[in-house]
Amino acid sequence: MLQFDQCAFDSLCGIYSVLNAECVINDSPPERTRGLFNDIVSYLDARRQLAPMLTHGMRFDSLQVILSGVLGERIPYQRVCYEGAADPDLDSFWFEITRFLSGGPQRAVLLGYGDNHERWAVVHGISRDRIRVFDSDSLVLMNRRDCATSRHRGTGQHVLLPSRTYFLGHA
Repeated sequence: MLQFDQCAFDSLCGIYSVLNAECVINDSPPERTRGLFNDIVSYLDARRQLAPMLTHGMRFDSLQVILSGVLGERIPYQRVCYEGAADPDLDSFWFEITRFLSGGPQRAVLLGYGDNHERWAVVHGISRDRIRVFDSDSLVLMNRRDCATSRHRGTGQHVLLPSRTYFLGHA
């Protein structure tokens, strides 16, 4: 499966992550994914959210709107990992991602990360030492030693945001 890249246009990472998650979960062909891209852009435009998203990036609430309004039937299982809870330490978060992905086929994690700006990537594999992601900035692996959660920052260069992370798939 090919990853969709946005090149140097950072404001589309949320849309590309949604597209990549849908591809991982449903093994969608490129023409269906292009149609989904059009559906997302049209949906955001009709709600006057497209221009702000293009210029400032995808906020978490816009991501929620896309997942529920456009992808509801394509990805029926959508759960925010730590919604309304304090962010856990890295070990607990890593365990939850591992447990979810190993629970069956057609699953992906839409990972929120970043420090000053939210970014989005799709986790499609995890081991004890690293996470495999589809990221619009060509990031492919996140080594565990380079990660931290927002609550327990440590020295990680990748600040993972558990309360901004979706578990997605078919129940």
